[in-house]
Amino acid sequence: MKKTNKLLALLLSVLLVFSLAATAFAADSDVIANGSDGVNTTWTLTKDGTLTVSGNGPIVDQDEIEYDENGEVSSINKLDCIGWQINEVWDKLTANMSAGDAARTRFDFVKTLVIEEGVTEIPSSEFSDLFPRTIVLPASLQTLGYEAVDASYCEKLTIANPNLEVFGNIKIAAYAKGQTPYGSIDEAIDASVAYEAASAELSAKLDILYDLETAYGILKKVNTDTTKKEFLAYFNETHGKTYTTLKSCINCCIKRVNRLFGTSYTTAEEILEIVSFDGEKFVQRKQEISDKIDALYEKISIEGRMEDDFLGSYGYEDVTAYQWLTVYAPAGTETEESCKISGVPFVSTTPVDNSPLGKIKAFFAKVKAFFDGIIAKLTAPLQLAKLILESKLQNG
Repeated sequence: MKKTNKLLALLLSVLLVFSLAATAFAADSDVIANGSDGVNTTWTLTKDGTLTVSGNGPIVDQDEIEYDENGEVSSINKLDCIGWQINEVWDKLTANMSAGDAARTRFDFVKTLVIEEGVTEIPSSEFSDLFPRTIVLPASLQTLGYEAVDASYCEKLTIANPNLEVFGNIKIAAYAKGQTPYGSIDEAIDASVAYEAASAELSAKLDILYDLETAYGILKKVNTDTTKKEFLAYFNETHGKTYTTLKSCINCCIKRVNRLFGTSYTTAEEILEIVSFDGEKFVQRKQEISDKIDALYEKISIEGRMEDDFLGSYGYEDVTAYQWLTVYAPAGTETEESCKISGVPFVSTTPVDNSPLGKIKAFFAKVKAFFDGIIAKLTAPLQLAKLILESKLQNG
């Protein structure tokens, strides 16, 4: 018994040392968030926008998040879904931001994505919501899922494994025929941010008009798809109110319409008969307003200049990084030049360093990843409880 207690005490001491070391490392690195997939890999995000994923084996993403009837997170069977965890970080950062500022933050809070040696697979869409300027993929990476990473706004893409299949797995920017490419990544980002801001403003106008029309229709006993009880529940949850009558909802809508449109309406009848939208007046009906919104979206859009494309998609499927770089788009050719014009990021394939020093570095990287995985598993229950509590507080 005494021997067992001594072993346990020794084990706890070792874990404490590693926990303190991990804490010190996090402080030195300015880590603002971290987590794990609960199985093989861990991640850290630093203040300079560097997201580092390390570990041994594939990133586990089994979507084992369960929700209750109110749409709140009820449980996470494993602390997995790294991409989801990082999106949670972004949601918290942008909770009180305008749509434009939130869109800008989406491009800034992860500027560099580094997948370290030891990681063998990135699941489909794992990092598709991130738009880093620099992406580094390791030699150990054997499999990329569909749209695993998004290089649409990437300036440098490094693929250490030249045999990695890239088609359909790495999204890049391309341009519609006849469209002039953006002069820089920053210019493309500015256009995207402006679009998001304008789009959010239009959506806010459309949503409040829909709410007003629905509330007024229920009040006047017009046939609608929504009952009074359903509408009150929806309206209060959406707008953070505690109204018990339709008239209160209607008055709230009138005030919001006046703020959004710069008008001074006093009755719902005035608004529902005629509304002003970018200087043009028209009868407000759902289909007509939807058509108008579509037209306005075309005006503020990025003019169809950027389209979704994939690395290696120039008439060839299932090509490797090496084939795409050296066979289909070799240096100095017209293909390479047209790819650059189309917004394809610079791609480099980095050979594996088999020198004695390189092998030593790889060994210590694996040791670090091993202990990072142990620490992540030990702290997983606390991280899980923290995520669920924060989710309930946000929705409560």
